[in-house]
Amino acid sequence: MDKLLKERRIIIFGNLFCIFILVFFTYINWNNLSMLIPAWIVISILEIILMIAYFDNKKGIQNYKNNIELYKNLAKDLNND
Repeated sequence: MDKLLKERRIIIFGNLFCIFILVFFTYINWNNLSMLIPAWIVISILEIILMIAYFDNKKGIQNYKNNIELYKNLAKDLNND
């Protein structure tokens, strides 16, 4: 449940950031209005890729920590023999 909540927070924050950037650039130059939807699609795709990479990295760090514990236990077992 905690992981799902983090994913939702990242998605919501990313979308709000996307809205801010697009509105800011549209306010500066009204000719960019036609680029609003394609830009939104591209930024959303990049956001999904970044979110997947973030959580895969978290999983990798956890696996690394588990491997360290495994090697520590293996070393203790070898020393006890």
